[in-house]
Amino acid sequence: MGVEEELLPVETALHQNSPNPVVDETGIPYTLSERTRTNLRIYDITGKLVRTLIDEVQSTGGKEVLWDRRNQNGESVPSGIYFYKLDIGNRTLTKTMVVL
Repeated sequence: MGVEEELLPVETALHQNSPNPVVDETGIPYTLSERTRTNLRIYDITGKLVRTLIDEVQSTGGKEVLWDRRNQNGESVPSGIYFYKLDIGNRTLTKTMVVL
């Protein structure tokens, strides 16, 4: 007899970026519990949009996006505190990172 694997439900989550503080680039990991429209954006301390990293329908599972410290215009952002926000369906998850 084989052993059946119990499939655990996948929970939507936004994880801490790594490395943090950010020097050159950082990975932003997240998990989706269902196929959904996904938006991942970076904001500065004033709430101004810095860059949209993801804006598409994505499938269930673990994901990671790399951010190269650049804004929408391709310019390197200054040191400071930044927020990254994951919008999925009717949920919004936010984390903070430091850029050196």
